[in-house]
Amino acid sequence: MRKLQQQLQRLSNAIIFLLKYEVEAVAYVSPLSEEASRTQIEQEVFMDLLTANNVYKKRSPELAQGLINLKELQLEGRSEVELYEFVQSLLMPEEEY
Repeated sequence: MRKLQQQLQRLSNAIIFLLKYEVEAVAYVSPLSEEASRTQIEQEVFMDLLTANNVYKKRSPELAQGLINLKELQLEGRSEVELYEFVQSLLMPEEEY
């Protein structure tokens, strides 16, 4: 964790770089059928990861779909500015909508 933080700080040229890992020790594994599509598998993996995080678990369905949408936007070749704006709107607290 410390090595990753140092690498990210060095790459971003940030004076201070705080990397938090806020995951509960609970592991989630959603059962998937053999016929599950790639999108369904991604959705379940994102849901499991988000549900394990104290900060994001209440919004995990919305955020999981947002991650899939973000992937699609990136594959469409959207600019970094558009991608960052999308992520910013996705992470905006509910009361700010």
